[in-house]
Amino acid sequence: MKRVLTFLAIMLLPLSVWAMTPVTDSDLADVTGQAGVNINADLTMDINIGTMAWGDDDGVSDYWTTYVAFPEYPDGGFVGVNGLFLDDLQIRARTEVDDNFNGYSTFGLKPITIDVATDTVYDAIAGRAAGTGTTFVRFGLGALQISLTSMTLDIALGDYVAAGNAVVLDQSMGSVNLSDMDIYINPLAYVDIYSHTGQGVNFTMNVIIDRFELGYVSWGDSDGVAGYDTDGAEWITGPSGIAPEAGYVGLNGLALGDADDYGIAITGNVAIDVVSSTAGIYAILPYALESWRGEAAYNPLNPDTTRLAVIYNFFAADPTAVTSTDFGPVPSITAVHISFPGGMNVNIGALRSQVAISNVPNLAAGLETGVMGDIYLQQMGISIADGSWVDIWAH
Repeated sequence: MKRVLTFLAIMLLPLSVWAMTPVTDSDLADVTGQAGVNINADLTMDINIGTMAWGDDDGVSDYWTTYVAFPEYPDGGFVGVNGLFLDDLQIRARTEVDDNFNGYSTFGLKPITIDVATDTVYDAIAGRAAGTGTTFVRFGLGALQISLTSMTLDIALGDYVAAGNAVVLDQSMGSVNLSDMDIYINPLAYVDIYSHTGQGVNFTMNVIIDRFELGYVSWGDSDGVAGYDTDGAEWITGPSGIAPEAGYVGLNGLALGDADDYGIAITGNVAIDVVSSTAGIYAILPYALESWRGEAAYNPLNPDTTRLAVIYNFFAADPTAVTSTDFGPVPSITAVHISFPGGMNVNIGALRSQVAISNVPNLAAGLETGVMGDIYLQQMGISIADGSWVDIWAH
């Protein structure tokens, strides 16, 4: 391969020397297609994180008890990971001689690119109307290979602690272990980022992964069914007093994609907006429920019939006609609105893997490993319809 590249460089050198002639300012102004950023990287990293957690300071409180008399759990907690280790994470160009996944060859080598353009001609996949002059940033993902020798982490829970105190995740649920991960990104993969009416962020994606490989991925339980020797568990762990051993279940030799077909393709659009309102259903509904409960519990003999009528109207007749003024001052609710203008498609070309159980995390072959069977999947498609959306907000 190196000899071929050297030969091409020698053959192209006279052309490049001939091209290096002075140009006037007016000639330079006519040159197009030369601006933009190319990035080629060859990075190797080890990443270690002691604890990474998500916390909820008020637990499960009146949000559930609004409807029925569920018990409250006002003490919050954290969920997260302990001991995250990424060993030998590499990000580099696809230059392997035998890399022919989905028809790729090293002649298709392409760096990461960044360009800014204005769409005045084409009607894109969706979202950008033709001729509207929408400006967008295109990130070309390049012909990248992302590999990882191994990753381990424990998933755990812990009590909530105030800011300034260390979070301790001391209630472990299990471990995740994987090795020999390789991701091969198609050179034509890209993500466009642009705004829509007013403010907001749109993403148009054409992300193609030619190949996704894992040597193994397993879920582990370090102490088996410790503490339980009834209800049949003794059939697994043996007589009481004998400590059970760790166990692991997972996939061996996971592979998506081959020389003839892609592994994963994600195409379509995602839009993200953030909105605040006191008139929407998210703001009014909790207040209306509290009003309903208040009238029924505190004034059952002489309820405010007008107020009850408004509440009934909200639930049964025309919710859109009810505003925050019908219930007094209502706190503003801020939500993240994620939508899919034009829809989105996720397709898997081909998948195959062995399902195994073992007493070691790497699901090593041998007497200690049991193979339960193989998973095979061909041409799986998921389509998210235009108009679909997801709202995320706090309670």
